[in-house]
Amino acid sequence: MRFLLLILGGLTLGAAAHLAQVSDEGWLPLGPQAEGHVAALAVNERGRLYAGTQDGELYTRTDDSWRATAREARLVAHPITALLPGEPFFIGTTQGLYTLDGNQAAPVAALPALAVRELIRDGAGGVLLAEVQGDIYHAAAGEAWRRVPRAGLPDGVPVYRLLVHGGRLHAGTVGAGVYTLGDDEPWTPLGTGLPEDTKVFALWPLTERGLVAGTDAGAWRLDEGGQWRRLGVGLDRQRVLDLTTYREGNTDVLLAASDEALWRLPVDQPDAWWQATDTLVPLAKPVARVVVSDGEPYLAAGPVYGWAVSRSDRLGVALLGGTGMVLIILALWLGGRQRRR
Repeated sequence: MRFLLLILGGLTLGAAAHLAQVSDEGWLPLGPQAEGHVAALAVNERGRLYAGTQDGELYTRTDDSWRATAREARLVAHPITALLPGEPFFIGTTQGLYTLDGNQAAPVAALPALAVRELIRDGAGGVLLAEVQGDIYHAAAGEAWRRVPRAGLPDGVPVYRLLVHGGRLHAGTVGAGVYTLGDDEPWTPLGTGLPEDTKVFALWPLTERGLVAGTDAGAWRLDEGGQWRRLGVGLDRQRVLDLTTYREGNTDVLLAASDEALWRLPVDQPDAWWQATDTLVPLAKPVARVVVSDGEPYLAAGPVYGWAVSRSDRLGVALLGGTGMVLIILALWLGGRQRRR
């Protein structure tokens, strides 16, 4: 009996050690417990995470928990499509732009009931807005909203993403690539080399001059000569819906959100993308947004996902290890009793 207990105890401890060595980390859904899936994700200057849903709910994440902004969770009567934390806090919806005041949202009366696609800061205290049909609006610091002229942009082409970079405004379009706008200039195509009729869903500043575009045909990087070149291999047939960078140890990593997964690419070795969604549970929906809060990436893929350790796996290690130790102690105790006899 004693030898059997020793063998069982050793095997159990071995199983616990193996389970502890196997990666029990991965993407876990963090919530919020909302009626609709998360459609907008944003981080303020202090690293606080905000999530807006298709049911008009706005949530804030603090101390590893979510708090609804409105008492009855639903803040606005329309799906939330974009968030811009700050003062004021702007909320874009399918039926207009709102500002947040405490736990209430007030419509911006100076604008029509636009279907807001994108909201960004202009770097000088103002705000830029792109709406679904393609119009762009700008409110400079302390000034009223005005429509940005579309001269140079193709007729009927919607603007999906905006980016202020290198003192210029860039626009990612659905079907005409990337355009750029400078002071007292019309819109002009930015660079050459993108496939014809490219749909641009994301823009990200990789360096002070470098730019990355997420498209319906993978990720592309604009070189110093104004030529778009495919960035890495492995995303050629993926729609890249969002881009961001974060620090992983001593390496800057570019993250790309797609319909199927989250992908990562070291910035200093941009050879091949590899899938970074090692999920502990399946993603509920395509990865629509990816942001970084306090140095950690978060995904919007139905709920919000974060990188975490599975508590159930931790519990399994503890139970197996404890059981193994009990078996070994019992075997030793039986051995001691036999010797005393």
